[in-house]
Amino acid sequence: MYGYKAYPSDKEIAMVAEALVVKYPCLKEAGSQTGWNGWKNSLKFKMGNYRSKMRRAGSPEITLRQNIVDEMKKAEKNLPLIQKMMQTTFALQRQTIVKTCPPVKELMELWPALKMESEFQRITNQNLPNTFYSELDRHLPRLMTLFRQKASRTGKT
Repeated sequence: MYGYKAYPSDKEIAMVAEALVVKYPCLKEAGSQTGWNGWKNSLKFKMGNYRSKMRRAGSPEITLRQNIVDEMKKAEKNLPLIQKMMQTTFALQRQTIVKTCPPVKELMELWPALKMESEFQRITNQNLPNTFYSELDRHLPRLMTLFRQKASRTGKT
């Protein structure tokens, strides 16, 4: 499992456990609703233990990503350090996105620093506030027309 995805979701682990029991029916658990709930829990803990071993061994994917997550949880974040780690792990971020196509929520859990405006600017080469304000200026005449129409219909000016 780790070869495909270092951080599989609960649903993905359940799919692996189900496939295991389907392929090897002798592993089906008696008394379990699905026949594979125990295997799902076991796989979840085994993955966590394996990631811990990889982290201790110095796997850059695990250690750098985990350091970023830990740094983002702090009240006073070391922004230069976070930016350096995000730059260093950019290839890993890209690989995660391209190979697994995780949902945005899961991606933000894996790489929480992507929420930072500086990261958006580094990746897209766009200044977010300037882009926002220029687009707002572009749409302002139409918005003003809509607001005036609504105000005239409701009687509020």
